Amino acid sequence: MYTAFVDEQVREGRVLPAQAAGLVAFMAALPAEGVVEFGEGDKAVKTPSAEWLRDYLKAQPKIIDFEEHSAGRTIEASNDPNETAKRAVEFQEAERKAGRAVSTADAVAHVTRGNRYYLP
Repeated sequence: MYTAFVDEQVREGRVLPAQAAGLVAFMAALPAEGVVEFGEGDKAVKTPSAEWLRDYLKAQPKIIDFEEHSAGRTIEASNDPNETAKRAVEFQEAERKAGRAVSTADAVAHVTRGNRYYLP
């Protein structure tokens, strides 16, 4: 019952995968007639416990991002060896102009992984 909801929250990055099983068990253990009450007077709110928890989790910001990031730049992956070679040579040339020597292996690794090249 709660597994699909929790799995969705994991996919959206609001719940860590390691927390999923415990959260499902916790939600399943909530009494069906359980109610959360807060506020005073005519502003008092009564909400079923499980509904309140679902709404609370959906409103949380992402705590984990499953997107791929590469040092703030978008690098398109290519399986074309000619394109990889061209990009590696361009990278080597740019680094040479900046006064840095980059091996062919490091240049290929750079363009295929999308990592920045740092000199030791």
